Amino acid sequence: MDVVLGFILLFIIVLAVGIWIYLKQKIYVESQLKYQESLKDQERIIQELKNNYDNALKSADKETAISAGRLYYKSLRHGLLTNQDETAITNDVSTMKL
Repeated sequence: MDVVLGFILLFIIVLAVGIWIYLKQKIYVESQLKYQESLKDQERIIQELKNNYDNALKSADKETAISAGRLYYKSLRHGLLTNQDETAITNDVSTMKL
């Protein structure tokens, strides 16, 4: 009888550990999928900002182009704007046709 109870207890423990491992793996996979989706969203937003910047450069509105350029470059740098970014924007705006 003690042997049977021991096997039942062992089975329950193995089953519980298996379920725990399965759930941990499921949570990990779901978090990875959410992370991949967030990366796709970031890429889409960056592309939209780039398109807005390009369109603003084609217009005659320098202020809009500068603002759009700053937003675009900030999106590439996690909200930071470097001196090189400002220089690139200045160069781009200087080539605009009025």
